[in-house]
Amino acid sequence: MARCVEKPGMIGPTHFVRLVRYLIGSMRTGPSLSAARDKERLNMNDMIDQIIRYENGEMEENEIVSFFQKLIDNGMAWTLQGHYGRTATALIEMGECK
Repeated sequence: MARCVEKPGMIGPTHFVRLVRYLIGSMRTGPSLSAARDKERLNMNDMIDQIIRYENGEMEENEIVSFFQKLIDNGMAWTLQGHYGRTATALIEMGECK
C-alpha cells in the first residue's frame, strides 16, 4: 500500500477530506448555520487578539478584568495555561469577576 507523504505547500489527503466535508456541510446547512460559524470564528479571532494583547502587556487593568470575565464565561480560563486559571480564580476571589 502506497503512503502519501505531505510536501510543503501540499494539502494532505486527510486535510483535503476535512476541507471537502466542511465545504459540503456549509452548502447543505445554508446561510443561517454558515453565518453562525462565521460569527464563532470572528469571536475566536477576537479572543486570540486579546490573548496576544494580554501576553504582550498591552491591556489596561479594566481591560484585563473584562478579558478574564470573557475567558471565565466561555470556559477558556480553565483550558489555557495554568496562569490563566489561577488568575481567573484570584479575580473571582477578589470579587472582580463572577
